[in-house]
Amino acid sequence: MNKLIHSFRENSKDYTFQTEIPTDCVELNGVNRNARCFIAIEIEKSGTRKHRLGDIVNACSLGRIGVIIVWDPSILKSFLKITEYLSFLKGRLKPTYETRNLVIVSKEQFMKAIV
Repeated sequence: MNKLIHSFRENSKDYTFQTEIPTDCVELNGVNRNARCFIAIEIEKSGTRKHRLGDIVNACSLGRIGVIIVWDPSILKSFLKITEYLSFLKGRLKPTYETRNLVIVSKEQFMKAIV
């Protein structure tokens, strides 16, 4: 899991929410204490931004650790932008969604992490 976190930090190095990403699995695991499963994985090959927002909510809500695996670099960028916007809202004390238990990686990064 720490390899996935490292990949996610690498993916989001140009985004403002990068400082909110937990540095290890222990910290990531402590965000959602009322999860339905340990790891909730969403796989995204296509879909609208509305679907991506739903993927983020599902992964974060259902899992102690939410993982989104993305097939396409442009969709990865879209997920990162959505996450950045949710972080922006949080920073402005607006109603938003907690994403500190979320990891967003490409399919290649995921495969390297599990092998």
